Amino acid sequence: MAISTSPDRRSRGAVAFLVRLVLPVALIAPTAVLFGLQRQSTDDDSAFAVTERHGVAYLQALVPLEIELVNAQSVAAAGNPVQGGPLTAAVGSAARLDDEYGGELLTYDRWADVRSKIEAVPPTGTPAALFDAYGEAIDLLVDLVDNVRSASGLARDPHAETYNLADGGAQELPEGIAAAGRYAGLVLQARRLPAAAQADALFGIAAARSDLVGSARDLSEDVQRAAQGTANQSLDTSLLTKIDGFSRATDALVPSAETASATLAVDPARFAKDRDDLVRAGADLSASLLSKIDGLLRERVSSLESREAVAVATLVAAILLGLAAPALTLLQALRRRRRRNDAVSNPRPAWPSVAPGPQYDNRERLGAAR
Repeated sequence: MAISTSPDRRSRGAVAFLVRLVLPVALIAPTAVLFGLQRQSTDDDSAFAVTERHGVAYLQALVPLEIELVNAQSVAAAGNPVQGGPLTAAVGSAARLDDEYGGELLTYDRWADVRSKIEAVPPTGTPAALFDAYGEAIDLLVDLVDNVRSASGLARDPHAETYNLADGGAQELPEGIAAAGRYAGLVLQARRLPAAAQADALFGIAAARSDLVGSARDLSEDVQRAAQGTANQSLDTSLLTKIDGFSRATDALVPSAETASATLAVDPARFAKDRDDLVRAGADLSASLLSKIDGLLRERVSSLESREAVAVATLVAAILLGLAAPALTLLQALRRRRRRNDAVSNPRPAWPSVAPGPQYDNRERLGAAR
């Protein structure tokens, strides 16, 4: 006898099937969309930070080159011969970084101009002419440093700590170092002038002095804002020590109570020492600032990679959970089909009938005789 399936039972089965079919889509589709959006955002942030790191690497070669140019400018302004070895090595280091990152940071043309200007400085000449020639090269290099800061994204970093440290290390400090070299050179030249001509030279000295003091002040403010933007409200002790050292060196070279004209009467040996101390402090501070910025960016890239790994794990979990219901339904269907096939292939045997034996026949005859 065939067993009919009621319409209600068939409807419930269809509904259950649809639910098991829609459930994976409802779980996986939104997760996949969110994963795609998160993946795009993470990739963009990671690429931005990587470009910033390339900019930092380039700056780590450009600022030492600036230091060598300022040193050469100071030596030339004093009328002494410039040793070209350190400057040539610094140019080579910057050239290698430009070959690596110049296309990405769009610096090929600017670097070519800087290098041409450096190589065009004559090996000999009057102190004033050599001072001006090195000064033009330094100005172009400072412009290149600012261009790298902008093109790499350091000038618009969304994190307060990184942004302020980059503003100090890739703008204020290079400008301050250039101003220190210009200030020291102008003082040396003014001392050779007659007293009547020194008055005109004081305008340039005062301007360079103002630029140096302003850059040092802005650098200090950048560091303070960076400290306020950190999670633990503090910076590395070694970095703070070097910032204090640069500030002290600046105060020693340009005392606030000393006018520009009074600088001309300062002992030349002491003035030269103060200038060397400031440039050396600037070089140490630049190395520490750029290293700190690179460390922050490296940590950010690592954090983004971890976030992406979590997103991938979430998507995989959603897919597995979504496919669990259809997989279970399929297994149950296969199990039922196997049972039906077994039932058709191996039908249940009928109960065997027992034929009447001799005893049954004797009983039957006895009953009839009675």
